[in-house]
Amino acid sequence: MTTATITKIIKLFLTFVANLGILGLGFISVVSLLLLLGQFDLSSVLPAGLDLTVIKAPTLAGPAALVFTLVLANSLMIYGLIKLKAFLASFTETDWVTPRTASFLNKGAILMVLVGLLQSLTDFMASQAPRSLFIDLSVAAWLFLAALLVAYLNRKQAKKLV
Repeated sequence: MTTATITKIIKLFLTFVANLGILGLGFISVVSLLLLLGQFDLSSVLPAGLDLTVIKAPTLAGPAALVFTLVLANSLMIYGLIKLKAFLASFTETDWVTPRTASFLNKGAILMVLVGLLQSLTDFMASQAPRSLFIDLSVAAWLFLAALLVAYLNRKQAKKLV
């Protein structure tokens, strides 16, 4: 397989996954807002014993704060996925180790730090007895490491050409 073929396959797969992510996150956000604003009773369409309409346990914050942080985190992830699709649209097989790719990965890492903070805040507020705030930065760390690797390979490639 050539580099161009591999690049096309990866672009197709990532675009498909980004579209699924955008649809899924958008659906979750809209349903969360509808449940909060309308207090719809979904008990007739949900499996027996599953109730999403009211948070019955006492939490640190009310349902509005939980939905707000959830929708905000989902919106940031949707924004990132839209930027990923735009990046992939102009990506070619020669862009694997360019400063543009490293910059995109760094921006993605920063975005994922913000998403991680919002998600941990949502979990913290939803907890019945909050003691600690756990922030998951694993995705941001991997994106940052990938950006460092791309920058290193770009410098190494530039030295070869000189």
